Amino acid sequence: MDNVTHTLAGLLMAEASVQIRSRRGGRVPSSWRTAAYVVAAVGNNLPDLDFIYAGILPRPLGYLLHHRGHTHTVVAAIGFAIVTLGVAAVIARRQRVPWSRGDWTWLASLCVMAPLVHIAMDFSNNYGVHPFWPLYDGWMYGDAVFIIEPFFWAAAIPTLFFAVRASVTRLILAAVLVGGIGLCWTLSFIPFGIAFALTLLSAATALASWRARPALRITVGIALSWAIAASFFVASHAAKAAIRHSAALVGSSIDDIVATPLPGNPLCFAVLVVGTRGTDYTVLRATVATMPSWMPADRCPRDPDEHPTAPFTAVAATSTPAISYRGEFVAPRAELAALARDNCQAAAFLRFGRVPYWVNEITGNTVLGDLRYDRHPDLDFSDMRLPLHPLQCPSPLPPWLPPCKASISGTGRRRR
Repeated sequence: MDNVTHTLAGLLMAEASVQIRSRRGGRVPSSWRTAAYVVAAVGNNLPDLDFIYAGILPRPLGYLLHHRGHTHTVVAAIGFAIVTLGVAAVIARRQRVPWSRGDWTWLASLCVMAPLVHIAMDFSNNYGVHPFWPLYDGWMYGDAVFIIEPFFWAAAIPTLFFAVRASVTRLILAAVLVGGIGLCWTLSFIPFGIAFALTLLSAATALASWRARPALRITVGIALSWAIAASFFVASHAAKAAIRHSAALVGSSIDDIVATPLPGNPLCFAVLVVGTRGTDYTVLRATVATMPSWMPADRCPRDPDEHPTAPFTAVAATSTPAISYRGEFVAPRAELAALARDNCQAAAFLRFGRVPYWVNEITGNTVLGDLRYDRHPDLDFSDMRLPLHPLQCPSPLPPWLPPCKASISGTGRRRR
């Protein structure tokens, strides 16, 4: 998720802690309230410090392999919690704040939960995380929420606007919400109905928060956030189920299905189906409508700037109201296996590449990329140009398991 949403999640956690403690009859010192907000907001962003060491590998491998890597693990979350609590203790001692054992217990809980919530939120996207390293080195994907989801802003910001006390913080929250909702009205890939729903939810949440008691207000904000996340996960499951039984996949072995919504739109998902057919590696590209009676697949919005590098061929199957086929990438599986075996840079990339594609150039080089993020005819952030004979192999490499291993080896998970 984007760092604005991570920060909002931290602020919601802090305010919830304040209200729970208040309802239990405990006195919540003003200094502790401030510390809780700071600790939760900062802690929800600490895992993204991986940009500090991403440069130990050349671009783009440094970012691809180390972003959402070791810092997005339970082990790192515990480390972040210890450091955050230690810094808070030093500041508290210097300021001589009269905090009780209960104050410190609640603050420690926020220090632990904040980075864990960050990891869980990042899991909801299609990029992936490795939360259980070093016990498990594989990628884990939620495939449910776009990296920026304005419905979270519409649910959280009005709640927090009436909860925080600092005028500057309120001004920032209002600016983010107004700017974000206003931008949704201008983007071509966000339908009018979605922009209207976002505006309506923001206004309704603001009105409810203005009238509600503090405890009920924060409950509404958190409950709405959970409901939004749940709706996208349910929609993602429906989209994958629909494409799994698609006529276009008859005779194919399915290795992986990647589903990605556009911002604010659980009705439409961009889907990539990775698999094999005979000796070929295949990636079916489609748009899936989760509620085709409301918005059929051929009416789902698309990014107008999307012009991928990968060559796609037409799909023989006929589109339906639920599924609009947008092409298929087909290439010999042996070529991908050879890249993984003979080119150390390609092998390193494939520790990240969930939906790899490759294009052989007339110069003898090969462009290797990931179809999840292939949007432009030139190199995107997940694309790299491979020399025939790399002069140097990238090192050090993280231990991530290649997510497309079954396709490389030709042992798909399920045959239709």
